[in-house]
Amino acid sequence: MPCLNPKPEWFRIAARGIANQSYENLDLVIADNGSDGTTVGIIKKLQEENPDNVLSARRPEPKGTAYALDAALGIADPKTIYFSKADADDIFHPDREKNRVEFFEKLPPQIAVLYDNYLQLVYHPRPHVIPIILRPYDYRLLCEQSYIPGNSMYRASVYDKIPMTYVYDGYDGKANKHGEDYAHWLSITDHWDAFWYDQDPALTWTYRFYRESKYNRDKKGVDFARAHIQHMAKERRNLL
Repeated sequence: MPCLNPKPEWFRIAARGIANQSYENLDLVIADNGSDGTTVGIIKKLQEENPDNVLSARRPEPKGTAYALDAALGIADPKTIYFSKADADDIFHPDREKNRVEFFEKLPPQIAVLYDNYLQLVYHPRPHVIPIILRPYDYRLLCEQSYIPGNSMYRASVYDKIPMTYVYDGYDGKANKHGEDYAHWLSITDHWDAFWYDQDPALTWTYRFYRESKYNRDKKGVDFARAHIQHMAKERRNLL
């Protein structure tokens, strides 16, 4: 769970929502990307409440979500079988990880990414919830459209073949530190497939969509990052 000064109450809801999942064999690694004292205090309190399964990887200065995620990967249990990303301002069903793991264990090894439907809580012009129903995996379509959510699950064994990093070539340039999830899914699916878990979105998680989000603050950077990531993937796959 990467974070950089999230709204305190949203952060508490998100972190506790993962730390208290019904799936017990789980660690929450909070990747603090140079937050202020308020966030640091919340993390300390969470660790006091959950001493057995809440870890913290802190960067002294903000350097981008990808670097925060890399710091979290760096202190994760080496015996980890699945990684599951969670944002610091979202809401999680208590059985999300249990349902994912149980389903993932029924899939063949060629499936390395599991993604599910979710709810989108939109705050403007008035608060309302939209169910987001995704579509089956298609690697050519993934090169054209980022339809696998950032908050998805994947096998830790992918790092036997791809670099253990969310940072991609160009991340620190015009891409302005966007698109690390999209680049990661494309890197993984260079070698494996993904699977759409067509679960009831009410049983998964809720994404908060608001004006102050990283995505909405820099749409130009987001658009450039998406186009750049797609071009790199198409070059790797000879699809240009």
